[in-house]
Amino acid sequence: MDPAASSPPLPSKVLTHEGILLDFPFPCGWVTGYIAILVGAGMTFIVQSSSVFTSAITPLVGIGVISLERAYPLTLGSNIGTTTTAILAAMASPGETLANSLQIALCHFFFNIMGILLWYPIPFTRVPIRLARGLGNRTAKYRWFAGLYLILCFLVLPLGVFGLSLAGLQVLVGVGVPIIVLVIVVIITVVAALLPLRGWRVWLRRERLRSRSKWNLGAPV
Repeated sequence: MDPAASSPPLPSKVLTHEGILLDFPFPCGWVTGYIAILVGAGMTFIVQSSSVFTSAITPLVGIGVISLERAYPLTLGSNIGTTTTAILAAMASPGETLANSLQIALCHFFFNIMGILLWYPIPFTRVPIRLARGLGNRTAKYRWFAGLYLILCFLVLPLGVFGLSLAGLQVLVGVGVPIIVLVIVVIITVVAALLPLRGWRVWLRRERLRSRSKWNLGAPV
């Protein structure tokens, strides 16, 4: 038997794993995610690159040291930390271009802030976590899916949108609107199949039974 396989994990590894996954005690557990956002922003500010930070935590998620739920706020924080590079560069601009440079840098900053406000504070809006888990499971089952995803999302779709924008507004609207309508129809169909809502007949039957039980309880014996 391999002694390394039977030996207990190192204390430093256990402490690191438990420390990263540990939440604040109730009722302050919700603060943990926002602390992770600040940590991600601070670490990205130190290394001056969100790509370096996310590339460092990606293998940690793969080996289970960091959970996907913990990596999500860290990545959001790195998107905030990377804006500091543009802000610092804008502040070093000459006086005649300082205002315009700061406006562009602050647009980048507030754009990422709005992304966090849209996709993090409310738990059910954390759709990227479910998408990442679904894409990861699909890639683990079909290895070719990763290459297809990269080609579509980083080559075909950007080039298609860029080509339509060069063709003019009429072509962009004429092609883009049917695609958007098709996507909405597909989403509604999938949601209706997975999460069907109760019809009016079920609701009326339930209300009728409730009213009958109320009258029966109030009737004299």
